[in-house]
Amino acid sequence: MPDTPTHTYIEGYSATGGEGPPISALHGETIFAPKRDAVIRFLKSFGLSDDEAAEVVRRVGTVP
Repeated sequence: MPDTPTHTYIEGYSATGGEGPPISALHGETIFAPKRDAVIRFLKSFGLSDDEAAEVVRRVGTVP
């Protein structure tokens, strides 16, 4: 593995696991409200529980 992060859009190629990030989920530094469930699924794919993922979304905030 390299010493620096490697970014790729190749499906299935990830050193950390998880699914691909939801498209157009961020509005500035907050989450676009219609993408909330997709963001929670994304966070859970890294091992977060329902409550942990919801807490991340709550702390980051959403916009309509």
